[in-house]
Amino acid sequence: MAAEGTFSIKTPYVRHGMVKTKQDMIFKSKSDWSTEDSWLFESESHSNLFGGRDWFRPDAKRGQELNDYIDSIVGSVRTSLDHAITEITPWFFSNMPQFYYETTPREEKIRDLRTIITGQILDHHQKIQLWNMDRSKTTFLAHGDDQELIFDIAEQIQGLPITNGTTFKSKDDRLLISSFNTGTYRKADLLDASISKTISKTRSILKEEHCEESLVEEFLANLDHELVVNSSPARLSRLFLMSLLLDTQEDTISHLIPNYHKGMARFDIAYKNMPIDETYSNLLSILKRYNFKVQRSMSSLVNQHRRSPVSVFTFFIEHESGKPINEKFVPYLKASKAAKTLKWVDTDDFDLFIKSVRRRRALFTQ
Repeated sequence: MAAEGTFSIKTPYVRHGMVKTKQDMIFKSKSDWSTEDSWLFESESHSNLFGGRDWFRPDAKRGQELNDYIDSIVGSVRTSLDHAITEITPWFFSNMPQFYYETTPREEKIRDLRTIITGQILDHHQKIQLWNMDRSKTTFLAHGDDQELIFDIAEQIQGLPITNGTTFKSKDDRLLISSFNTGTYRKADLLDASISKTISKTRSILKEEHCEESLVEEFLANLDHELVVNSSPARLSRLFLMSLLLDTQEDTISHLIPNYHKGMARFDIAYKNMPIDETYSNLLSILKRYNFKVQRSMSSLVNQHRRSPVSVFTFFIEHESGKPINEKFVPYLKASKAAKTLKWVDTDDFDLFIKSVRRRRALFTQ
């Protein structure tokens, strides 16, 4: 028996006394146990310390018994998934905001729903990051009750060449979805029926705004394909107007619409030559500093065919004080000033401190 590969164990690992056969892991005769190791199997204390014989099950299921066991497990999993599908699917489609249906491709809706169901995001507060096949878009799905998750996600996208992004919550705040496009610029395919329809509607909106036709056509002809796929005509129209204002103004402009949606204000700000990844994170820090809560955000890169592309950021915000936000609201005035000067000032010590705290928090929660 000793010739079959036994080896002496000087530390209490339960490996001594075993050989592996084609059938199973079985115990060798007690005569092969060394005196110093035999206590592992002889003493009653072994069951609590190392599990003894329970570690090695010679009675493993085989044949029909194994097949029946697998069928039983599959049945239980299927029942659990069917229950989750029945419960979550109606909730999902009744709680997503309208623009999600308008701007999210069907296959991504299916993927998001599948991830919510199988990832147990709602019940166990998981955060999951997904990539599409060519890694040109990443999506985060998480429970929506933790405001800090928005900042954690902003840190995770640092260094990505983002061209478009959206972050929003479900109507009941249970779910957070944050998506970012990272592909290279390519002009929108005007032969695509969906793309053509979106651009046509955008053209009609801008015509009502009495915008100069040649400028509108240049803008529409050079839109990024993924930006059009993931934007509504109303969004594209606002992007044009913001970029048009930048052509005649300084390198940054901002705009506030009080009480835009359910008591939330809408804050838009645009820059020339500012990368979305870093700017988005810094803007979130500024809003946090002045006690604003971000419920929804959008970020887009337009005029990529030019030497000075424009980054446009939109935030739906409310203040922790519960007070209405308008152009004379002091915290807004401070946040707006800080955001407008972001391009010309270095990140201050406060922002560096906040980011370091969030990084440490992320490490402990991974």
